[in-house]
Amino acid sequence: MVRPYKAIVLLIYIGLMSGLVMLLSPGKIVLGGDSELKIFTWADAFEKQAVQKDITDIINLANQVDSLTEEEEETDSVQMEYKENPDPNIGKKKVHPIQYASDTVFPLDNFFASLVKLSSSDELIRILHYGDSQLEGDRMSDYLRNRFQKRFGGCGVGLVPVTELEGARSSLYQEASPNWVKYATYGIDRKQPKHKNYGVLGSYFTFDKSAPNNTGEMKLFRSKYAYKRFNVIENFKVLLRNKQDEVQVVVDMNGKRLGKELVAPDKDLTVVRFPVEEEFRNINVNFMSQGQPDIYGIAMDCNRGIALDNIAMRGSSGTEFTQISRGFYKEQIEKLNVKFLILQFGVNVIPSVLDDYGFYEYSMTQQLKYLKSLSPDLDILVIGVSDMSRKNGTKYETYPNVELVRDAQKNAAFKAGCAFWDLYDAMGGENSMVSWVNADPPLASTDYTHFTRRGAGAVAEMVYNEIIAEYIRYKKRKLAQ
Repeated sequence: MVRPYKAIVLLIYIGLMSGLVMLLSPGKIVLGGDSELKIFTWADAFEKQAVQKDITDIINLANQVDSLTEEEEETDSVQMEYKENPDPNIGKKKVHPIQYASDTVFPLDNFFASLVKLSSSDELIRILHYGDSQLEGDRMSDYLRNRFQKRFGGCGVGLVPVTELEGARSSLYQEASPNWVKYATYGIDRKQPKHKNYGVLGSYFTFDKSAPNNTGEMKLFRSKYAYKRFNVIENFKVLLRNKQDEVQVVVDMNGKRLGKELVAPDKDLTVVRFPVEEEFRNINVNFMSQGQPDIYGIAMDCNRGIALDNIAMRGSSGTEFTQISRGFYKEQIEKLNVKFLILQFGVNVIPSVLDDYGFYEYSMTQQLKYLKSLSPDLDILVIGVSDMSRKNGTKYETYPNVELVRDAQKNAAFKAGCAFWDLYDAMGGENSMVSWVNADPPLASTDYTHFTRRGAGAVAEMVYNEIIAEYIRYKKRKLAQ
């Protein structure tokens, strides 16, 4: 029989030995290569947790975004109000403006000029929102699209690839026949391409002829989570390139035949247009060809206003654009009337912690210069990397290289003649991600990297307001000239 005092002595002994181990622990043991074994330390047990940032203003903004209804007239929210209000007390509120290389260069003026023309033209302007997995599911892009379309006109979800990862887009449901093969500039498992004529989405698709009659099919369904204007389409477009053989394209909408086209072989981009006169509930697109045409996707647009495309490139660091054939890229930018690019990368760069990111700055500079060269009227906004946290002992804290990567992106933007917006600073800076994760409801997920849909909406609202603030300044400058 074990006496009680012996059990107590044993527990005290175990506690003392554990304390001694923690006190003398080196914290980690290198196992070889990049592997290491972390050991619980005294500091882990008693060190204070990283100080969380006060993000009350951001939570209030998220609440404001939640309360917006689609029926409300376009307003530019609280942030816009104090940007234009001369009251000095209002002006003291914290803002995070878009940054330029100098006070005399305005790299978004071409885009703003095209926005001004929209009020008196029937033009459709396209915005491409490129990013990594932070944008998956049409997060951020759908909110920006809705805001721009409410102010400047437009409808539909824009460009959509043949298939998407796990059907993740919340603004549209998709299905596709299983015989599609994807070639992309990005991704760990990307296939060796047949050529470099990628689409603006960074990819192209072919069908492998395993299906009967050499066909490929894609299906689109409206989403109950989509903004109402996304289900309105005036022009349904199919983007393809069929250098080898003619392609038959058949489109059925809401159970009725929308159109049928036989597309002749052509080495250039072909945009097949089908006028639409009703809201869409479902669309089936069938391709048939004896060859293997390159299908770039479909576009669901209005005839005028703004089209904003979500282009989530999982695994990308934003350094793959130069893989796309320059001539073909230029052709697409022109035919699709692309006026503005938003680039939002970085979360795939952060985990590889280094002391210097000069190589990344150089690579990003080359990518941005390449994109700028596609059209003299093409403007670019670079959104800096968000805060990211990793576990250090028992607490989460900002990766030590976030600011280095952010600075490399900003320097690259300025060197290439682009605008820059500091998302890391707008979130609250160092250790702000912890506060975003711990918000109620959460603004970021427990991977301490990706935003929740609510958090993405708050970020999109901040970005939109800063763009509109610069647009208003542009109009004031023009009036003063």
